[in-house]
Amino acid sequence: MAPKRKRTPGTTYEVFLSFRGPDTRQGFTDVLYHALIGAGIHVFRDDEEIRRGEDIGEEILTAIEESRIFVPIFSKTYASSKWCLVELAKMVESKEKSSGKVEQWKKALRKAGKIKGWELKNTGHGEFVRSFAREVFMKLKVKHKCVAEYLVQRDYQVEDVMKLLDIESSEVRFVGIHGMGGIGKTTLAKLVFNELLGRFDGCSFLADVRESSRQHKGIELLQKQLLGDLGLPSGEIGDVDDGIITMRKRLPNKKVLIVLDDVDHKDQIQNLAGDASWFGSGSRILITTRDQRVVIGSLLRDKRRKEWKDTIERLQRVPHRDVQKTLKISYDALEDETKNIFLDIACFFINRDKRYPSYMWEACDFDPKMGLKVLVHMSMVKIINKDGMKRLWMHDQLRDLGRTIVTDKSFKNIVKRSRLWKHEDALEVLQQDEDKRKIEMLRVRSYDNSYGYFEDAGYEYIFTQKELSSLRNLRYLECSGANFSGHLEHRLQKLMWLSWRRCPEKFMGTDLCLRKLVILDLSCSSISETWDGWSQIGTRNSLKVLDLHYCDCLTKMPDLSKYSTLERLILRQCTNLVEIDTSIGTLRGLKELDLEFCSSLEGLPEELFCPELIGNLQILAVV
Repeated sequence: MAPKRKRTPGTTYEVFLSFRGPDTRQGFTDVLYHALIGAGIHVFRDDEEIRRGEDIGEEILTAIEESRIFVPIFSKTYASSKWCLVELAKMVESKEKSSGKVEQWKKALRKAGKIKGWELKNTGHGEFVRSFAREVFMKLKVKHKCVAEYLVQRDYQVEDVMKLLDIESSEVRFVGIHGMGGIGKTTLAKLVFNELLGRFDGCSFLADVRESSRQHKGIELLQKQLLGDLGLPSGEIGDVDDGIITMRKRLPNKKVLIVLDDVDHKDQIQNLAGDASWFGSGSRILITTRDQRVVIGSLLRDKRRKEWKDTIERLQRVPHRDVQKTLKISYDALEDETKNIFLDIACFFINRDKRYPSYMWEACDFDPKMGLKVLVHMSMVKIINKDGMKRLWMHDQLRDLGRTIVTDKSFKNIVKRSRLWKHEDALEVLQQDEDKRKIEMLRVRSYDNSYGYFEDAGYEYIFTQKELSSLRNLRYLECSGANFSGHLEHRLQKLMWLSWRRCPEKFMGTDLCLRKLVILDLSCSSISETWDGWSQIGTRNSLKVLDLHYCDCLTKMPDLSKYSTLERLILRQCTNLVEIDTSIGTLRGLKELDLEFCSSLEGLPEELFCPELIGNLQILAVV
């Protein structure tokens, strides 16, 4: 066995020198060793002259395993030394496994012989080692990326990305990580980068591409950094096209690992990573972005197979101010209409069926289909399937961001806020005489078990004529258990959605004409077909949705002929409903009729089956 020397605790090596002592120890190897040490590189050089046995020493094994670069110095008698061959085999083994000592040595020599090396020839030792030391230094320049200690416990996420990267595959592969800002995409990319550093010919981590590219000649500087990280001369890069040409020429024969962090435009990918043809076999390009469209739009343009996946779940709470500042960048990039949709969801519509607010947004002349598509691609909203519905979902941090944006616009004066989702804030505002034209959405809940909000069951808020007259721009009102009083003509002229769950049996107001109303939700109420509200609430042919589910005092569907534009009629769980009014035949645009669990229903009128109506009906639920 080879003798063991005491090893300094914590010692690790960057370069391992393998050489034949009698040939080069006092000459070339000594010069090279000191040149590398002088460059600040930590080098292992075995100083033992006499070795006994055939087994390699523990210290040498450890040094090989820890080193990032192996430098075998082939001299006249190198291949005649068992120890040199053992070291060479161990170096090759770090890449791939093989069995049998002699076979290992042969394979190691063959492998090493195929690698383009540095030939001393007539070059002086000093000149040679200076050049070689510079090359090694550049190779080692790409260091491990710093990851905060408390964020390191993400093994399962690293494994997910590693599966997508599939390092054993010889194809060039692009993998994208997308998600909202502040959730740890960069941290995950750093962990993967650190894990894979030693398995490529060159590695480059381009941090914060979004911000860097906005600087003067930012893309050109990133191109130079990438080439430099990979140990390649960048030459004169005068513009972006020069950089592209240079990379196309110099990268095809190199197996590289490249991380493009925080990309926000497809041109950044095009100018820094192009396509698979730019890179050598087995290369991997990892991209992080907030916008899924940048990933897909840029990298699925060719016909080669690409792997894309959002591999990370949202982090639990991290320092709140920092996260909100980061998330605000995504919000600021949205168009005004999409900002409004985002704020509506954050303040009112999380976990709600996306169809309902979409009706209101259409009435506002927004484009809800496109707006939601953008928000989903930007990872700011998700559409989840739950209870047979496609519901809107948003992370708590994004919800808080949206609500903070609303409150910050008028922090001290809540009357100036556009959205009031807290019951106590709404009551405070309603009791003030100040003009309330800024308010677009308002929630007042008196007693609503289904929403989880409790007040005294005997309490009910009554909206007066005076209060409603100041809410001239209100488009959404949620007022479970409340009531209206007085003559209400010309009030709430812009209201599009009245969510009036647990509506009282007696309607106290008169002439409430809601010209722009598209959604009327009277569910879980005590109203019947003779309720005064049917005659006192007008909609001017705009109503699209009427929700009466769980109105168990209804025995007959009321006359709905004045709601000719109705598309969705929800009567689910009206357990005492016996009869459907024949006026249903006038609802030629009806798309959904929900009669589930109407256990007392005695039949359906013939008018329901007329060709003009039944031909448009998409959902008919009767159980």
